[in-house]
Amino acid sequence: MSYVWHNGSVYFRGTGSGKKEDLLSQNPPVCFTIYREQGIVTDPVPCHADTAYMSVMLFGK
Repeated sequence: MSYVWHNGSVYFRGTGSGKKEDLLSQNPPVCFTIYREQGIVTDPVPCHADTAYMSVMLFGK
């Protein structure tokens, strides 16, 4: 499923049928999250390494 942000709305492009479309039409309140991985955050102690992300969450119908 692809998406675009246009004039304050998110538009999805998909097959036009299927589970996602059924769920969205039956229960319109949604949360949409997109993220981009920024890279690995290293540390001398291996278990303290992490991944940095930038994300945006949208809530609506």
